[in-house]
Amino acid sequence: MSPVTSAATEPKRKRKMMTIAEKVTLLDMSNEGRSYAAVARHFGVNESKVRYIKKDESKIRKMASITFSKSAK
Repeated sequence: MSPVTSAATEPKRKRKMMTIAEKVTLLDMSNEGRSYAAVARHFGVNESKVRYIKKDESKIRKMASITFSKSAK
C-alpha cells in the first residue's frame, strides 16, 4: 500500500506580496503589449493576479506617485 498524503500535511503555497514598484513595473510590461501569461511568468504569480492588478491600475499608479514623491525628498 502506498502512503496517503492529506492536504493538511502538504505545505501551503506562500503568498507573494508585491511592492508598489513591482506592480508599476508589471503594469508597464502589460501596457507594452505583453500577454498576461508572459507577465505572470516573469513575476512568478498567477495570471489572475496580473489581471487584478491591471484592473486597479489607476489606484496603484496614484499610490506610487505619492509614495515615490515622498521618498524623493
